[in-house]
Amino acid sequence: MNLSTLIHQFFDQYLPRIKGSSQQTIRTYRDTYTLLLPFAAKYHGVKIRSLKIGHLSNELILDFLDYLENDRHNKTATRNQRLAAIKAMAKMIRFMHPDKSRLADRILSIPQKRFQKQLTGCRRNIRSSCIERLSSERKISPLAQSQTPTALAGK
Repeated sequence: MNLSTLIHQFFDQYLPRIKGSSQQTIRTYRDTYTLLLPFAAKYHGVKIRSLKIGHLSNELILDFLDYLENDRHNKTATRNQRLAAIKAMAKMIRFMHPDKSRLADRILSIPQKRFQKQLTGCRRNIRSSCIERLSSERKISPLAQSQTPTALAGK
């Protein structure tokens, strides 16, 4: 099965009609495939229109995600958003093409990359002073911050 057929089903049927995705989501997912398809064609040494569903492998996807971070200098959050778009297509494959569910399950098994989220209202280089400020505003002792409610209940 041609990948172009799947792409058309994904954007014309699955996202707007079956899943009810917003236009913003569809645009964001489109941007992912605008990057992924040329990468996959170059990776496999074929033209974009010659890509088949079998060309979607975990190795290709992981190399694509590495390319986003290393060559395009995307942050981990952007990488994870691109992975979410790829996983959305895998869900469509599993739903609309059950005979390809093993491929979809392999794609869905790719984990998101963990990253440190920035505290709201705090700049990265002053994180500890921001935590101190928040603690003093809430009148929470440093000891109480490190203990869970369960641990406190036993004392």
